[in-house]
Amino acid sequence: MARFLIILILSFLIFDIACAQDKLTGRVFENKTKIPLGNIKIENLKTHNTAVTDSTGRFSVAAHIGDYLTFSGFAYQADTVYLTSLKYNEVFLEPAQTMLKEVKVVNTEIKTGSLKAPVLPGVFNSNSVRYQTDGNGDYIGGVKIMLWEQGNEKRKKRDHNIAVNEEKELAVYNVFRPQNIKNYVPIKNDTEMDNFIILYTPDVDTYYDSGFNLTAYLNDCYQKFLKFPVEQRQSKTFLQLITKQP
Repeated sequence: MARFLIILILSFLIFDIACAQDKLTGRVFENKTKIPLGNIKIENLKTHNTAVTDSTGRFSVAAHIGDYLTFSGFAYQADTVYLTSLKYNEVFLEPAQTMLKEVKVVNTEIKTGSLKAPVLPGVFNSNSVRYQTDGNGDYIGGVKIMLWEQGNEKRKKRDHNIAVNEEKELAVYNVFRPQNIKNYVPIKNDTEMDNFIILYTPDVDTYYDSGFNLTAYLNDCYQKFLKFPVEQRQSKTFLQLITKQP
């Protein structure tokens, strides 16, 4: 009897170990940027078991050596992995090729004026009061007040900053247009798409931040957007929708 119990216990242990080994764990990232990707679907093509990555890109799915697993998510190219082992695995997905096919955003630089020789400090190192000079820049005596020129330089600098900011705002507007955003998020209703864009178009500083990633940003925004009831997402009362944003 005791021998039978020992054999039975060992059988259960072997079964548990076998079950534990029949799972693949790992993590999914965006290729090159290595940003963890949440809500990526994993499907075992042989058994049709499925799993979804968490917000950190981690997953665990039932699988055996020799199985094929597909990894897919909106805005990313699907990828299939053939399992040669059940060791921890990292998968890297490529963004969809159709994204930004109509938009090209480049750093904008606006140049004004031309090269000028450096201006020597004026009286008491003032930029407003300077020594009188001739056409060759030689001192001819006396001083002159440059209040208008100083104000004009400030005006030019202000106009330059406004122009640069307007160029950046236009670039953000071109990216966050329905025909482009539909390549990232599966929104079909026109009003719902308008609401999404109104809610989540970033400001210039956010968009041009060195750590900004458009795909990750839109994925996060879309998950927040899904928390709204469908009738709100497709409502034309934009202000009410914004004030109730999760």
